[in-house]
Parts: sequence; C-alpha cells; structure tokens
Amino acid sequence: AGLHIANQPYPCQKKRYKTDGPKRGIIRSSSGSEYPAVYINGYVGSADIVAYAATSASDPHPFYDIDMTPDNVSALLTNLNDGTSCIKIRVGQANAMKAVFSGISTKRLKLREVKAKLGYDRWLKESEVVHLGFLAFIPTGDNPQLVLNGLSQAIDVYDALPELPVLKKIIPPHGAR
Repeated sequence: AGLHIANQPYPCQKKRYKTDGPKRGIIRSSSGSEYPAVYINGYVGSADIVAYAATSASDPHPFYDIDMTPDNVSALLTNLNDGTSCIKIRVGQANAMKAVFSGISTKRLKLREVKAKLGYDRWLKESEVVHLGFLAFIPTGDNPQLVLNGLSQAIDVYDALPELPVLKKIIPPHGAR
C-alpha cells in the first residue's frame, strides 16, 4: 500500500489584510480550481487520512497549525498524539480511497503559543514555508496500525498587505460640481 498526492497545494498562500487575523485563505490545488487530495493505492477497506502543517522534514510545523472552515462536513478537526492540530477524513471504497481536503487553511501561531510549545522567543526564517503533511492510518486487525506518510510541495506563506487608508469623503462646497 502507498499514499499518493493526487493534487498538490498551490505554492503560495497569503492573507489579504491584517484584520483577517492569523488565518490565511483556503488552500487550493496547483490548478487553482480544486483542493489538495491524496489517495491510498494498493489497499481496499476503511482508513483515516490526516493532514497537518509540516516542515520540510515532515515534522509538525512549530509556527503554523492547520484549520478548516466550519461548513466542512466530511472532515474532523482533531489532534495527533503529540497535540498537533490535524484534519482527519475517513476513506473507503465509496470515495475510491481518496481524501479531498477542501476548506482548509494554515493559521500562524502567536509568539506566546510558540514560546510555550517550544521555548522559542523569535521567528525563524523557515517559518515562512509550510508543507502539508499527510498520514494514512490503516487498520491491521490488531491494535497497531500501518502508517503511511506523504509530504506536499512547499507553500510560501505571506503576511498581510498593509491596511488600506481610510479615505474621507470629500464634499464639494455648496453649488460646486
């Protein structure tokens, strides 16, 4: 059995304004019209596939978490054993062993959260690149599970554009046009 990435995520992601908060926009696939998707090849049955924000070494990203829109009914926002936020989708024959991660985004952690989690007190240069890490948990009949993993291409994340200035409405003097 193997885990394959059917649709890679688009290689950059940015939020529009500072008022958008820590979230960036929805992650789309490289085509721009679809979402990242992975499938299990060589196995038939039920399995769970999870996605999480990762570094280039497949480790959980120290500065980013993954999040999803509340209207995503096919997925569950949960945590891995180490507390890393992840999105879980159950796959099976009905969906051709394919998980489509629609409505997901990355969320930059606050500096105090990073410091509490890892002891870091500053951002590192690597913090501007995120990968989607994927894990597939396949039951083997016993308590242990076969775990397959995959890693997406890099996603460059950008901070907000500067806020737009508030323009005052200019009212012409009475009688002027």
